[in-house]
Amino acid sequence: MEPATALRAVKHDARLTARQPVSKAVSAARTRLRIASRIVPAVGWRSSASGLALAGDRRGIAALEFALVGPLVVLLLIATVEFSLAISSYVMLNLAASEAARAGMTGFVAADKTRRQMITETVARYAGGLIDPARLTVTVEVHQSFADTRRGEPFRDANGNGVRDEEEWFADVNDNGVWDARIEGEEGLGGPDDIVLYTLDYGWRFFTPVLPYLLGGEEGFTISASLAIRNEPYPDGL
Repeated sequence: MEPATALRAVKHDARLTARQPVSKAVSAARTRLRIASRIVPAVGWRSSASGLALAGDRRGIAALEFALVGPLVVLLLIATVEFSLAISSYVMLNLAASEAARAGMTGFVAADKTRRQMITETVARYAGGLIDPARLTVTVEVHQSFADTRRGEPFRDANGNGVRDEEEWFADVNDNGVWDARIEGEEGLGGPDDIVLYTLDYGWRFFTPVLPYLLGGEEGFTISASLAIRNEPYPDGL
């Protein structure tokens, strides 16, 4: 080989050797671009699919619904039980008042008891297990007529609204300084043919602390039952 030809061959090889790293870098970059162009759409599709799957996932929805509705259902159940017990106690009080009146109207007295003791024992017996005798008050009054058992003190209805207002005049029959919607009779069981009013007042207390908390600290309310009856014409002193 001639010297000139050999020199040109060496220069060509040198240029190839110098360009080889650049070509490899360009080739590698192109390869990475091709891979990226394939991966990005795949990742985007997978993200969209995950979002759709999450939107359609209904696991745990029952627990969420119960967390929202459950407390209201429990509260309604507690209120239903509480007021059902109170109504049952009201029925028992009316039964006890009726039986107490029947025991008192005859004038019969056991040898070792008074009429008052008989009435109290009758009330306790018929009041049932829901009634605590310590919170039960029994009042017995004698009246002139059945109308008197519901009659209040007379007043002048100046504005004609049918009720007594604060500034309207009234007759203070019992001299207690206040207007009474019902005039109390004479305390006692009465005698033959007397009109006797039996009144039972019971301080009902809630069984759970939930309702007192919702009602502003009120622990209960008063249940009342009353019955007016005429005593039998039994011999006086029976």
